[in-house]
Amino acid sequence: MNSALAGIRGIRDHLLKVDVDLNALPSLQPDAIAAAVMRCDPDPEWRERILREMTLVAMFDSSPSPEALALLEQTATDFKVVSHHPCFDMTAAI
Repeated sequence: MNSALAGIRGIRDHLLKVDVDLNALPSLQPDAIAAAVMRCDPDPEWRERILREMTLVAMFDSSPSPEALALLEQTATDFKVVSHHPCFDMTAAI
């Protein structure tokens, strides 16, 4: 997860340019994130974008761990994001 954290720090420092201690942020569960996002904008496009970005972060260190895959699956469920595209089926054989 060090590469993922380094990537998030890079986004924070170079794109967002905000002074936020990432270690001080609370750990959010997928249902809490889904509720917050839906309060801001109910358009499913935002939830899909967030899930895609979470997937990219999970892959920073190469193949996502089983824990990361489980978190992505739970997030997709809580976000009510359903993909019928075979490229996004995490259970399909490669």
